[in-house]
Amino acid sequence: SVMRVAPLLILKEHYKLTSEELFDVSAYQAAITHGNDEGMSATGFFTVLLDDLANGQSFKDAYSHSLQVTKKQKPNNFINYIFCYVHCSTLL
Repeated sequence: SVMRVAPLLILKEHYKLTSEELFDVSAYQAAITHGNDEGMSATGFFTVLLDDLANGQSFKDAYSHSLQVTKKQKPNNFINYIFCYVHCSTLL
């Protein structure tokens, strides 16, 4: 899933996505093939981590920030998944 959502880092700047929004888009894209909370959360976590590292943060800071975002977001709402799937598909 991370391989599929890594290009979202490019779109993050274009669409002015926050880290939380990047997490959500990544997690819900991961749901296409990994429809469980763990797979979705892990994908969101690693996408935020990659974004922070690409923007020059230290690994320690990027890891800490990604963990904070992951704890805040809850990619387990089926209605949100359907909405995001339809919406994200139109963005990509």
